[in-house]
Amino acid sequence: MQRHPGSPRNQAADRRRAGLRLGALAAVTLSAARLGVRCPVKAVLGIDCPGCGGSRAFLALMRGDLRRAASENAAAVVMGGVAVSYLIAPDLMREAAVMLQRTAARSTRMAWWADHPQASACVAAALWCAARNTRQLSFLRSSAR
Repeated sequence: MQRHPGSPRNQAADRRRAGLRLGALAAVTLSAARLGVRCPVKAVLGIDCPGCGGSRAFLALMRGDLRRAASENAAAVVMGGVAVSYLIAPDLMREAAVMLQRTAARSTRMAWWADHPQASACVAAALWCAARNTRQLSFLRSSAR
C-alpha cells in the first residue's frame, strides 16, 4: 500500500497516533505522580530539571487551576498547550511552524537554529533549567521542595 502523506486518511491516522502517544504519556505521568516517583536529577543534584513540576502542572491543569500549573512549571504548560493545539488543529500548527522556521531562516544568526530544531529544543531546555535554578529567578522553581 502506497502512503500519501497529504491525504485526509493519513492525516487522521497521524492525529490518532499523536493522541494515543499523548494519552500514554499523560497516563505514565499521572501514575508516576501518584506513586511519588521523584525526578532523578532533583534526587541526585538537588536542582530542578527542565521537567520538574511537570506532573504537578499537568494535574493542576486537569483540575482547571492554570495559576497553580504555571507556578509548578510554566514551560510544561506552554508545551502542553502546543501539543493540544497540534491535536486540535494540526494543519494550522504545521503552517505556524513553517512560518516560524522561514522567519528564522531569513536571519543569518538564526538560520542554523532553524535547520536544527532538536538542538534548539536542547538549548531552550538548558536555558530554562539554568534560569529556574538561579537565585535571582527563584520564583521560576517548582513549588514542591
